[in-house]
Amino acid sequence: MPTGNGATSLTGWRRWIAGIGLLTSVALFATACQVDGTAQPNAEAVASVQASSLAENSNTSSTDESTGSSGPSTTSTIEDHSTSPGRPTTSPETSLTPRSPTSPTPSPSRTIPTTANGPTVTIADDGFAVSIMVTTLWARALVSKGVKVGIRTIDDTAGQVAALKAGQVDIVQAYNSGLLNYLDDNANAVRQSDVDAAIAAKLPAGLTVLQSTPARDDVQLVVSAATAAKYKLHSITDLAGHLSELTLLLTDDKSAKAFTNGLSNYYGLTFPTTKTTDFAGPKMIAAIKAGPSVGLMVASQYQIDDNRFVVLTDPQHLFLTENFIPLIGGKKITPAMRATLNAVSAKLTVAALRGLRKKVANGEGTFTEVADAWLASVGLR
Repeated sequence: MPTGNGATSLTGWRRWIAGIGLLTSVALFATACQVDGTAQPNAEAVASVQASSLAENSNTSSTDESTGSSGPSTTSTIEDHSTSPGRPTTSPETSLTPRSPTSPTPSPSRTIPTTANGPTVTIADDGFAVSIMVTTLWARALVSKGVKVGIRTIDDTAGQVAALKAGQVDIVQAYNSGLLNYLDDNANAVRQSDVDAAIAAKLPAGLTVLQSTPARDDVQLVVSAATAAKYKLHSITDLAGHLSELTLLLTDDKSAKAFTNGLSNYYGLTFPTTKTTDFAGPKMIAAIKAGPSVGLMVASQYQIDDNRFVVLTDPQHLFLTENFIPLIGGKKITPAMRATLNAVSAKLTVAALRGLRKKVANGEGTFTEVADAWLASVGLR
């Protein structure tokens, strides 16, 4: 178990043992796609809301610059890659399979003109709902400034960076610790500001990052409010005196072993009782609610608020922070655009993102409608 500042003992090995497989792959697979409020991808639901992710709230027609055809501005701008090569074929509720190293070809993008002569910018998301939500916020803020914006889906970091270098996209929605791990898997930064600074120092020439969001999508250990009160749980360290009274909820996958090794190495915790369930899905949520259990959730899940779950603090930084960060390439992104993107990122908290995702999941609006309303509420549209 490390002593002192957890940052001083961080290594590439620790990144895996601490659950980097969970953070940079499962967090993007399993919970980022909770269109229907569960951890199970719902391709139909994703497809139904993607069509209006950047659409104007008017009936005006526009020209699709990728095809030259004319049509309403509600044309789909995001391609769902949830079942394409590069993603696991098994359900993330039953498997924590890491991403394939294969870099998928970027999907065709469609731009939605907002002014006659405005600049055209292409943003890449990873095809899942949390990524769509964040990129839609950035895109709609740019649209409100008269920028033409298109979205394409690229579902892995290597493919995203390659697309930026090739000029195929101008902005990528990245996750900061995942991006740093891609750039340098021996980096020892763990706090948001340190991770962002380390990224900036390691980026290839021609690429930059902007301000990361307070909102994040990292894995967290949670308990029910009743369990927290009964055992006085606030931090992962508080679990030490109650291991025999608590059940650790795990997924039936090799990543579960890495996670339990991380708990042992960084906190000295070994639970005598474990239970196999889904990852951050309805079964795990039900088990956390039902009894004295400790489970895995992801920061952007609105079910944490809905169920009044208590997130245990992580003083040893077992779980790496995964804040959303715009990765920029090329010269299209002007200082004014950068300022717009930074303004959105500064306002996007974990609580705000959970609320936005809940609205979409509950059918209270499309990504575009929900994004526009939120931007207006914080004075950015």
